[in-house]
Amino acid sequence: MIALLFLIALAATAPPSPPRYLCTKTQSAVTVDGKLDDPAWQNAPWTEDFDYLIRRDRPPPPLRTRTKMLWDDQCLYVAAELSETDVRAEMHDHDSTLFQENAFEIFVDPDGDAKDYVELEFNALNTTFDLLMDKPYKQGGKPDIAWTCEGMKSAVQIDGTLNASDDVDRAWTIEVAIPWSGLSKLTPPPGAGSKWRVELARVEHRSDDRRAQYTAWSPTGESNLHVPGGWGVVEFVTAPDAARTRGPTSSQSSPSR
Repeated sequence: MIALLFLIALAATAPPSPPRYLCTKTQSAVTVDGKLDDPAWQNAPWTEDFDYLIRRDRPPPPLRTRTKMLWDDQCLYVAAELSETDVRAEMHDHDSTLFQENAFEIFVDPDGDAKDYVELEFNALNTTFDLLMDKPYKQGGKPDIAWTCEGMKSAVQIDGTLNASDDVDRAWTIEVAIPWSGLSKLTPPPGAGSKWRVELARVEHRSDDRRAQYTAWSPTGESNLHVPGGWGVVEFVTAPDAARTRGPTSSQSSPSR
């Protein structure tokens, strides 16, 4: 009986199989302005809504977060929609510790070997942080904060009022262009059929709770985002194939629950 209860508990906390996303090569330009209204985005499906890093028998996160991705010969494009009733951001300087306030995060491991991967962070002021890891922290990894993703562009739009607690905001959106040239230390540009391990995450600091709350596209099964083996799989394709893409469709437009 004890063994059975242990197996049930283990199954309840174990991460599911990593999600997969077909990243379509766009034939039209993407304007990085944070609006997500370019025609290129219209046929790109949304990912699954983000979930807690450790899934338990509890309601989903109260604030919806979801993303889309595209690519072309120059860049990987990531768009995110983060529902939020009080959009806040204070840090202005590049490479500030953005995880200490509300932020959106991108992790990219091009060859999926859990080594030599990048972490990118953004807040609602469009302040950026970029980091190169040789391996995860728990394996003795050392961060290279001096590394810069050269040529990266990002932009934020706020549906509400930044740093104003006397009104109710709706969301903030962010658009990021990660140039292949900025990742040249790690990998050549992908081709059709290439598969990369990618994590997309959100950190929240609520005014009534000092603890950070993390949610992610691919829950890692532990209180840690630096788990490349638990990240999602992004496959680069030249044409959309909705039947092979998990997650909500682009027709689901409301960021609220």
